Amino acid sequence: MPSLTLLSIKSLKLFILFITLLTFYLLYNCTVILFGLYIFGKFQPQLDLSRLGYIEKQTAKMKNFKEFKDWSLTENQKLDFDGYKQSILNFIRTIKRNEPGVGAWPFAYGLIRGEGKVGAANSLGFTDDQKRKWKDKLTQSPWTTDGGPWSQINHNSQLKRREGGKTLNYYVTLAKTKENINKFALSFGSLYTLLQSLSDQTSSPISWKTHNNLDALAGDNDSLKIFYYDRDLKQAVEQAVEEWKAKNGVQTSTRTHYHGVDASPSPGEGKKSWGQTLADGFEEELTKLIRKHGDQYTDEQYYEWVKKFLPSFLSGSKVSF
Repeated sequence: MPSLTLLSIKSLKLFILFITLLTFYLLYNCTVILFGLYIFGKFQPQLDLSRLGYIEKQTAKMKNFKEFKDWSLTENQKLDFDGYKQSILNFIRTIKRNEPGVGAWPFAYGLIRGEGKVGAANSLGFTDDQKRKWKDKLTQSPWTTDGGPWSQINHNSQLKRREGGKTLNYYVTLAKTKENINKFALSFGSLYTLLQSLSDQTSSPISWKTHNNLDALAGDNDSLKIFYYDRDLKQAVEQAVEEWKAKNGVQTSTRTHYHGVDASPSPGEGKKSWGQTLADGFEEELTKLIRKHGDQYTDEQYYEWVKKFLPSFLSGSKVSF
């Protein structure tokens, strides 16, 4: 009997030792796992927001590149490469010949802006009578015009322009359908009220213009231009346009570029539009390319380069105040 008791005590001690070791083992493993989770959570890679912004910009560029590579009838900001092909080829050939005193005839400005050919509005469903009425309405007060295809409205033009001789631009391209252009016309009062209010609140002049010629409106990539003279109004102008669109159901299109600045390239020179600045810059890049590679590439290959590079050039343009 005593030996049995002694055996039981020994067994109990062994059991307690086993439980103790098992407990230590489990605690150790749990500690390692928890510490690993802590380290992973503490030092796992974090999102780089600035990098995301860069990727977003590059994605936007590629989106534009894809959109403008091959044109369909549904596009609203048109780059009519086929229509300008002969002008582009003439430019390329003139640079290749490099004859003294012979300058290449420019093509990029018209290509970037687009053309409102006679009958363009008719193809959207407007009649000649409706085109005349449109012009009549947009050449009466409060619109002002210099006799050309544009009509403009000015808000507080007597106020000081904070950007000196520079004019800041915000561009809008309309979806080119008869229904949408009619909505655009009916929304003039709403846009007038929003921009007048913004001008009053900020004590800064604002102007806007559109075409008094319906054919021009149907073909031009710049359907509406808003001019402002204080760089701090950039976001407010954008918000006003978004509010105007939402209130009136006006449909606009994605563009390669939305902002620009009309300014003098150098002291003493006249003011140059942002569209002209972009056109000159692109033709300069094309000229450098041709002079560098010459006849290594055919005229057609340079033409294909123009088709591929112009949209990304425009979308990558930056406004310098």
